[in-house]
Amino acid sequence: MHVTSIVLGGPTAPWEAVGVVAPGRTQTLAGSVRLEWDANAEPGIVAVGLDDGAALIEGTVWREQPAASPANFDHESDRSLCLVGVDHIVWMTDDLERTCSAIESALTVPLKRVREVGGGVRQGFFRLGSVVLEVVGNPNLPPSTSNLWGLVLNVDDLEGAVDRLGADLLSPPKPAVQRGRLISTVRQSVGLGTAVALMSV
Repeated sequence: MHVTSIVLGGPTAPWEAVGVVAPGRTQTLAGSVRLEWDANAEPGIVAVGLDDGAALIEGTVWREQPAASPANFDHESDRSLCLVGVDHIVWMTDDLERTCSAIESALTVPLKRVREVGGGVRQGFFRLGSVVLEVVGNPNLPPSTSNLWGLVLNVDDLEGAVDRLGADLLSPPKPAVQRGRLISTVRQSVGLGTAVALMSV
């Protein structure tokens, strides 16, 4: 099973400011994953498309959608960032076991591993094609919390993107958990409506 698309709510203007999508466009391609915007929806991750199957998991929408054809995205050079993929999607929950069990049951994909972070926080990981689904379980969150919280996008020149866009939009690159890679977060003040980080490949 593969992630084919991610639907984001709210206007595209903040995403244009950091070079994710070209001005005037409502969709773009990050590797094999189509990013698309629904201006009528609340800011945040609205839905995730899959190449096989659909489900509603703890309020999150997973819909069946075929993979995009790169030939339909001839505007890629118009963007400030060169996106090469979606590294992972982050899901926040107050109960890791409950949410991971719901994902396994609905999507029939196995939980690959669980990582202890500390302070009672744990992470569970699923592989959906080229995209990792990272489920963060934090027992300190309000009961029944469960939502798609953020994205990590892969770019081909992270340090160049940070230099070009500046400290007002992106944090300085720092070593990522993944060995040999760097990560930079998009400032909350940009107003994307969801947490977004950029990672080197």
